[in-house]
Amino acid sequence: MNPIFLLITVVVYFIISFIIGLIRTRNITMEQYVVTKNTNSFIPLLFSILGIIVGGGMFFGVSQIGYEAGITGYIVGFSYLVGFLIMGSLVPMIRKLGSGKNYLSLIDLIEDRFKKDKERRFSIAHLFALINLLIFFLMLAAQFVVLGTFLHYFFGLGLYKAILSVTVVIAIVNVIVYSVFGGYPKDIATDVFQFIIILCGAILILLAFSDVTTWKPIATLPNSYFNGIGYGWSFTVGAIVFLGPALLVRVDLWQRIFSAKTEKVARSAFIVAAPLSLFFYVLFTTCGMYAKAIGVQSSGLVAMEVFPKLFPDVRYIIVMVSFFAAVLSSADTFLNIAGISFVKAIRRKQWQQFTESGYQTNLGKPLLRLAKLSVFIIGLLSVVITFILPDIVELFTGAFALLMVATPAILNALFSEKPNEKAAFHSMLWGFLVSLVVYPLIPKTAFLPGFVISAIVFFVIRHKTKEQISN
Repeated sequence: MNPIFLLITVVVYFIISFIIGLIRTRNITMEQYVVTKNTNSFIPLLFSILGIIVGGGMFFGVSQIGYEAGITGYIVGFSYLVGFLIMGSLVPMIRKLGSGKNYLSLIDLIEDRFKKDKERRFSIAHLFALINLLIFFLMLAAQFVVLGTFLHYFFGLGLYKAILSVTVVIAIVNVIVYSVFGGYPKDIATDVFQFIIILCGAILILLAFSDVTTWKPIATLPNSYFNGIGYGWSFTVGAIVFLGPALLVRVDLWQRIFSAKTEKVARSAFIVAAPLSLFFYVLFTTCGMYAKAIGVQSSGLVAMEVFPKLFPDVRYIIVMVSFFAAVLSSADTFLNIAGISFVKAIRRKQWQQFTESGYQTNLGKPLLRLAKLSVFIIGLLSVVITFILPDIVELFTGAFALLMVATPAILNALFSEKPNEKAAFHSMLWGFLVSLVVYPLIPKTAFLPGFVISAIVFFVIRHKTKEQISN
């Protein structure tokens, strides 16, 4: 494989992606920067949903799960399937809640459904926005860990070092710069192009594993790789029980529901995404298991060690370009959500005035400027965090732990006629604090104690509130 050809191919891909993103950013308003409501048809929506899921975390994170814990990755994929089916079934309810409202995100729904306790300075929307900022900051950092790992692997190889350095720098600049200017319209447009590239790479990987001889090494792995508890019972049970419902808390998925042309389009997109997401989880988990079977020395090197062996010709370049497409497809979404969450957290009153006014431009302009600045700074900080916490699985499980602590409050907002603000706020707060404390000790299962505390606090306070009302 000619390394110069690899560099030229990747650079051409980035240029095309960048141009597509910029075309969709002209004369953008704050409302459009957050979400373009009722505009996206089935294919763009489906490709965008899958593009979020099939990020660098698939090539590295899910492969790492396969390498370390075997078919545990299949179980995580099944949980995503269930989660997407749940999302699809709840689309009518979610669209109905937003009907006639000026919601731009799940954060706005939280603001509207939970009326702030007058004795407290912080609202639950404030808290949820801050938690979301951290969630998507960690998920974004995971994408840059992928790029950093890719560069580190080639570090001592002379010409490759220069080529990969240029490639990674271009990728980071691409993500940060066009996320600053593009917002949601750019996100959707580039997701479509990027997912087509991802799909090409995935088909090549699938064809490689359709060869029976590729499966022979996998069959030699220890039984522990096939029992589903490679990370322990607590991780497996937690993934089965909690991971699916936790998708309800993801602001990026709510964005897609609000942006769908119709309720039917949104529902269909999530239902079709369910089995397709499982397919990608199975595919990349299998890559990790294959890497372990053939003697790859590190779980973080699965993609770099396996793909050259499977594709010793030009197909390797296609797979590598699909890898970069996967990283960008997720990274720009996560960066967009992190920036929006930051603005919502520190400019709550201005944001509320903007939405209640029907998105008046004069109110939206200062918010838009702050959003772009926030995206730029958060993008740079997320690169820095990769040097502090360079484990992609731990970054994703940390984000998942924070998602879980918000689940009782979100379910209360969705299914209760009179949501309990006090119970929801303290549930989220104490679950969040517990997760922060236990995460350094048990990073892969920090979601369990965080969620348990969150649920207990919610039900105890709600019960006490009911007793006070009845008395």
